[in-house]
Amino acid sequence: MLRWLDLDGNHLSGGIPPELGALSQLSELNLLGNLLDGPVPETLGRLVDITFLVLDGNNLTGDIPEAVFCNCSGLTVLSMSFNSLTGDIPLRPRCRLPALTQLNLFGNRLTGVIPPALSNSTKLQWLHLHNNSLSGELPPEVFRSIPDLVFLYLSHNRFSSSDGNTNLTPFFSSLLNCTALLELGVASNGIGGEIPAIIGNVSSANLSLLLLSDNELTGATPPTIGNLLSLTRLNLFDNMLEGPIPPEILRPPQLGRLDLSNNLISGEIPRSIGESRHLNTINLSQNRLHGRIPETLSNLTQLDHLVLDHNMLSGSIPPGLRCSLRLDLSYNNLTGQIPSEIATLSSFKMCLNLSHNLLDGPLPLGIGRMQMIGALDLSVNHLSGAIPAAIAGCVALEYVNLSRNSLRGGLPSSIGGLPNLQVLDVSFNGLTGAIPPSLQASTALRYADFSCNEFSGEVSGDGAFVNLTYDSFVGNPGL
Repeated sequence: MLRWLDLDGNHLSGGIPPELGALSQLSELNLLGNLLDGPVPETLGRLVDITFLVLDGNNLTGDIPEAVFCNCSGLTVLSMSFNSLTGDIPLRPRCRLPALTQLNLFGNRLTGVIPPALSNSTKLQWLHLHNNSLSGELPPEVFRSIPDLVFLYLSHNRFSSSDGNTNLTPFFSSLLNCTALLELGVASNGIGGEIPAIIGNVSSANLSLLLLSDNELTGATPPTIGNLLSLTRLNLFDNMLEGPIPPEILRPPQLGRLDLSNNLISGEIPRSIGESRHLNTINLSQNRLHGRIPETLSNLTQLDHLVLDHNMLSGSIPPGLRCSLRLDLSYNNLTGQIPSEIATLSSFKMCLNLSHNLLDGPLPLGIGRMQMIGALDLSVNHLSGAIPAAIAGCVALEYVNLSRNSLRGGLPSSIGGLPNLQVLDVSFNGLTGAIPPSLQASTALRYADFSCNEFSGEVSGDGAFVNLTYDSFVGNPGL
């Protein structure tokens, strides 16, 4: 008479006993999060009254028994994610799972296509098939039949679009009736074609996550994405999108993450980006953007990551930029001095990268106030003047690269007192005087490069310098 067996979150090992299939009244079986291995027993297909079957997070192998899909017609939840299951999804044409609301098979090694018979599961709300090796065209006839979808995750497979991987319109058209859809992930498949304008009509009132990154998408970014007014995360990175950034896509009031990196996007960054007050991550790196960095970005008080590297941006750095974890403006054509306000950026382990630009002038005197910054890269610019002794205030620094500038004066001895400093590169400057003994006494330093300066005096190969080679000191005739 056993109806409910819940053993999840233990350390059970060995195989799933085939005898469980004899529990004829069982309606719920939960073995999630154990150390079970071996195959899924064929005998589980005898549990004709089962509604809830959860085997996630084990070490199960082999094919999924066809009997589970064909005999257990009352299933509402079928979940076998995070295992090592192989073979196809055995939902044959004769099989029916009319009550199914959740099908979770992600994180396995499944192959084959999305079975057409899934269209009979018209109550399906969760479909998680990501992180497998599934292939074939995205089947519009299946998605058109399951209008109650809330979560659809197909990422990290080998799916293609219609008409020889060139047409995404049938797929997105099939989702137009899915008005409750909250999250859509079709990333990392190699899907080709342009993003159709109708994407703006896919659950326009509810869709919060749109993940289409790491595919072969071409053409322009459709402005109609801005119709998705509940959008909080938009990932289109690692594609071949071109043209400008449509200001309309910044319209969703709760947009928090915007990642368009590694495309062929051109034009200027829209000034209206500063009106998206909930943005915490902006990544527009590795594109063909030009023009100035909008000063309106200073309005974004919740920004954690601002990544604009490898573009053709010009002009000065807006003084009011606020960013708590990562500010990367490297590999652009930025000019002018580093604004003194940048010293106010001092969140724990923050990374600041302004390298490979045309910046000039001195290092900000207030640099010592950046107590919690973890990495500082100002290399390959036209910076001049001395390295401020106040840099010793940056006690969390692990990485410093000031190479290939026009810095002068001595290397402050206080820099050797940085307790976490592991990498220091001051090569290709005009630094003079002795290399501070405090650096040699550092217990954290792993690599340093003092080459091509005007250092003088003696250096021994002891302490932190024991693993450094001639290349770290070459080009200092007086050393």
